[in-house]
Amino acid sequence: MFKNRKIFKRPDIVAAFIFGLLIVLSHVLIHPGQRDDAWFAEVLNDKTLPEYLAYRYEVWTARLLIEVTLAVFTRNLYVWRIVNVFAILLLSYSISKINDFKHTEFVFVALCFFPWTFMRETGWATTFICYIWPFACGVWSLSVLKELYEQKKVSGFRMILAFLAFIYAVNFEQVLVLFFCILVYVLIRCIYEKATHAIVPVVILLAVEMGMLCFSLTCPGNASRTMLESAAHMPEFTGFNLINKAVLGLNSTFISFSHKDPVPFLFFAVVFVYALKRKRKLSFILNLAAAAYYTAIYALTAMHLFKYSGDDLRLTGAYLFFIANLCYVVIVLLTLMFLTDRVEENLLLCTVFGAGMLTRVMMGFSPTCFMSGQRTYTYVDFVMLFVTVRLILNLCEKNHE
Repeated sequence: MFKNRKIFKRPDIVAAFIFGLLIVLSHVLIHPGQRDDAWFAEVLNDKTLPEYLAYRYEVWTARLLIEVTLAVFTRNLYVWRIVNVFAILLLSYSISKINDFKHTEFVFVALCFFPWTFMRETGWATTFICYIWPFACGVWSLSVLKELYEQKKVSGFRMILAFLAFIYAVNFEQVLVLFFCILVYVLIRCIYEKATHAIVPVVILLAVEMGMLCFSLTCPGNASRTMLESAAHMPEFTGFNLINKAVLGLNSTFISFSHKDPVPFLFFAVVFVYALKRKRKLSFILNLAAAAYYTAIYALTAMHLFKYSGDDLRLTGAYLFFIANLCYVVIVLLTLMFLTDRVEENLLLCTVFGAGMLTRVMMGFSPTCFMSGQRTYTYVDFVMLFVTVRLILNLCEKNHE
């Protein structure tokens, strides 16, 4: 009995228990079954699953694997609650595992900073299934890949399960982009370190990503949906060039950071600045980063940007705001390159941060950039929190030296 009490004196165990309890209680209190939840719950009433998937592929989306889970689990919200709790816990476990279970309490604290309430935008069940389930499966797959890289014993069953989970994960485009960047970093590292045992699994996963990308690009439903959503939400989108779309993506991202979804970004910014102050040689970069940030904030408050009009994208103010935001991102990436004493850690932080930003900037290439709401910030928020936790772990290691 005394030994069991000692377990609960460990901060990681306490944090895990509290986080798990909060997740379970929240699933008792929330009310799924509204908005898109209700629509997906009825799609199999007059169609078989193959008929429904064929219809969605032709007119709406290439996310057929995710569509299966939407059609199945929205029909029984009690089962959805159980699976959803498991998905969130799997995500927290996988992130902790990637961090070698070092100070896992920071992972649970960081996850508490994630704006979970955004998951109700299209209905609790629909948003969680679309955004969190693929991400949880993908992160778990990467944790298994990390075991293979470290030459740990992985059973054939777990390898097959991880492979299937990865296929499911990259059926969502934002997850595909995020993991593609990470896998390219892993592949380069494997080649540089001559870790030939891990090259084949990484190449296989990259091949899966390329196959899924081709499947998405050739899907008639994606093209049809773009036309319909352009006409409904942003008619001027068809006249945007690549620069206009990049401006739309990056500026809307920073607008959210300062107005609608500030917590993960501010958490990252505070820890980032603190970590930077410990590197005196990089103090000048801190000043540049602060200047770029305040320039962006000034531009944001001084100009009315991004109403639903393409003319706003061509205003000088929009481009100045874009340049300020881009400078901030570049300065952060350059700073992360030298922030720790380990090159591989610095490159990992740069890759993950850049990939996370890309998952939101790519929304500028969609006419639903605004209509899709805050749920499209899911992955950039998780990346901010992940990088923050890694910075805290590096600070802890420094303090122990």
